[in-house]
Amino acid sequence: MVGIRSLTRKLPGSNLYREIRERSYLIKRPRLTPHGFNFSSLRKMNEGSFEKDVVEIIKHFHKTNSFRRFLDVGAHHGYFTCLATSLGMEVASFEPNPTNLRVLKRNLKANSYESVRIFPFALGEFRSKSIMYGFGTGFSIFESWAGDVSSKSSEIEFQRLDDLNIDCSNSIMKVDVEGAELGVIKGGADTFSRATNSLLMIEISGSQGNIDDTSKKVMSESETLQTLVNFGFSLLDVKVFDSSVEVKRLSKDELFCRMPFKVSTNLFFIKD
Repeated sequence: MVGIRSLTRKLPGSNLYREIRERSYLIKRPRLTPHGFNFSSLRKMNEGSFEKDVVEIIKHFHKTNSFRRFLDVGAHHGYFTCLATSLGMEVASFEPNPTNLRVLKRNLKANSYESVRIFPFALGEFRSKSIMYGFGTGFSIFESWAGDVSSKSSEIEFQRLDDLNIDCSNSIMKVDVEGAELGVIKGGADTFSRATNSLLMIEISGSQGNIDDTSKKVMSESETLQTLVNFGFSLLDVKVFDSSVEVKRLSKDELFCRMPFKVSTNLFFIKD
């Protein structure tokens, strides 16, 4: 699938088509989703079927752990930002892509969600400016990330989470940054270390990323997961059923035996 997608995105005009598609979300009328908020974006998001398991997990932990805050790192068009706001949570939303950011703001306006704090930059290990590539959900620091062949690029500001004075206690934190997970974690070392009663949902990008050397990929994944363990987080095995969510805490050995990840994987960590 990735190979076919890469091939089609090399065709003449593919970048123009994708640019038009992304900008179309700025004019399409937001639709009411089954989750109770209005939204203009990808069809699955409009229909409320996007990452249904993650939606149920957010609802479950918000209810059972009384989480008050939600950090949406890599917010895209604001699907999870709107969901968390609709649940009554305080939301901080991070999105560096200029077009994504405009769609995000439009979706918030469509719901009169004025309380959301928007941070129009990326999170990383250092304060800097860097080139990011691609479109939409595949916007990444890596060129041709996951076979997403594109000449589209933007210079983006990076900030450290530790410099923003955000309290991540009593929070759900979603990190989906297309291969830049470790930089977010290192730049938020003090914030993550101080956090209590927190759930971290992080996408580990697996072999679909652009790290071809298996040994280097394992080292990157291992460092990411070991850093979280050092901060006091424990891996959760979370299963979603029709009417319930089952949660089991795993040992460190059970965590590391799962590497390397072959595909993009959502992992869930808890810190008491």
